[in-house]
Amino acid sequence: MSEIALTVSVLALRELGIVLFLSVVGLKSGGDFVRTLSEGDGLSWIGYGIFIIGIPLLTVAFAFMTEEGAMLKRRLKALLK
Repeated sequence: MSEIALTVSVLALRELGIVLFLSVVGLKSGGDFVRTLSEGDGLSWIGYGIFIIGIPLLTVAFAFMTEEGAMLKRRLKALLK
């Protein structure tokens, strides 16, 4: 077996392991999801999560809309080629 095929196999098994782990975590934590939303602090925590994710996302989006951001975007594309 070639070294590349072995590396790809190892990466595929690692990804499968991560997917299975996250599936189990999601199933274990999702059982009381609706009850947590309706009775507990779940809705406020989802709001916090949206806020925490949204602020950096919007900041980067608006930064790339400026002239300096467009220049940075061109430099990043050149570096990734």
